[in-house]
Amino acid sequence: MTRHVHYDYIVAWAEGKQIQIWNNEKWVDTCDPRWYTYLKYRVKPDPVVLQYRNALHNFDGKYIVITWDKTDDMTSHKPAPTFVRWLDGIQTVRIED
Repeated sequence: MTRHVHYDYIVAWAEGKQIQIWNNEKWVDTCDPRWYTYLKYRVKPDPVVLQYRNALHNFDGKYIVITWDKTDDMTSHKPAPTFVRWLDGIQTVRIED
């Protein structure tokens, strides 16, 4: 017996994962997938979480803001000689696909 073309998505849906359907422009959530073979489905991806912090630097009297995205270094990293101060705390952005 041949598996349904969307077998893996059906299993994911049965496990409680959010399923999305392609509507010719973008992916949209569906709570009641019909599993038509001619439609495109996917498991909704986890959002991407980015963290960053803005630092003020002085390069020979010229001040520049540099965005620092290495979260493991934001609190303990010894700054460059040009570093003046942090302009903010760690910022978090969630990007949904």
